[in-house]
Amino acid sequence: STWAYYNNQITPTQPGPVNMKMLSYIMPLMFMFVLNSFPAGLTFYYFVSNIVTIAQQLLIKRFVNEDKIKSILEENRKKNVNGEKKQTKFQKYLEKSLQAADEAKKKQADLEKRAKKKK
Repeated sequence: STWAYYNNQITPTQPGPVNMKMLSYIMPLMFMFVLNSFPAGLTFYYFVSNIVTIAQQLLIKRFVNEDKIKSILEENRKKNVNGEKKQTKFQKYLEKSLQAADEAKKKQADLEKRAKKKK
């Protein structure tokens, strides 16, 4: 059907045991036989949800600049390779907490050593 063809055009080929493009041809046929015995409302719901999904994909492809996103991702990959990582507040907080925990362990170990020496 039209939906299967359009969906296959926007779905990239994925490796794996089941080819997703082939599955997208088979599933509408399976649904036709399964949903044919149900009331018409369910089939209509399936049809409308497919139309809405196609419209969403068209809007996303129209307004999202893929080249810009890819260039930003490539810049971030290069920064990560070079070690230019910007830490978030949570990462800074976590690092301080780990340092404090390490210092507390060292102090505890020193106290235990001193207690053993006194005995």
